[in-house]
Amino acid sequence: MLLKLNRDLLNEVLEYVDNLYVMRLICQELKGVLDNYGYVRKMTYSLHTDPIQFIGTYARFSNSIRTLYVDGVREPSIFLPAWPKIVNFKNCDMGQSCIDPPRDNTTEILSITDYTRNSLLHVNWVKLPLLRAIYIRTWDRVFDGMDQCKNLEILCVNLHNTNRYIPPWVGKFPRLNIIILNMKTHYTYHFISPRLEICLVPKKVPFTSVSNWVPRKQLETNMYITMSGWDDGDSFVHY
Repeated sequence: MLLKLNRDLLNEVLEYVDNLYVMRLICQELKGVLDNYGYVRKMTYSLHTDPIQFIGTYARFSNSIRTLYVDGVREPSIFLPAWPKIVNFKNCDMGQSCIDPPRDNTTEILSITDYTRNSLLHVNWVKLPLLRAIYIRTWDRVFDGMDQCKNLEILCVNLHNTNRYIPPWVGKFPRLNIIILNMKTHYTYHFISPRLEICLVPKKVPFTSVSNWVPRKQLETNMYITMSGWDDGDSFVHY
């Protein structure tokens, strides 16, 4: 039945299949299609990964890869051939240069954990227009350009430098659902998203929101989350 679909429609159907490898094993009719399309959904790059082999494997399965884990690597963004839908940089030294994502990436969920002392995370957010969720734990970071991520639904940032102020535009994301930050605020923020449900941000004055879902207590009192309250950074893949 699936083989009768044209290639574009077949690719659309395969988007909803998580384990293509098992499908390839149990369905001989699709084996040839998946050998061509790709059957790997997740890849991991770590300190001991052979970079040549990784790049070759990624190129072979680029159509099917949806999640990329990068663990404990220094300045990993320099050599990555592409960014898939979900990208997780865990315990990486992201470097001091601006991170410039590849063009035409499909990244919707980005997680970065960088505990390097005195690091300053700087990302070219303009190249990530499809982002829906951002999870960041680092020493410090630059927010410039993040306001261009118009599809953002989840914004979770925990900085060691808690003296940095939250940008005034954080309330302007029309689809924002969850915001968890630990930086300073100096005036009232108004959230225009009717979907806002969680707002855990330090505040000196009450916030306002058009959403009927977010608890009033979270807008009016000094509620926020500490580093110990965060998960291990992996739960975002279930978003």
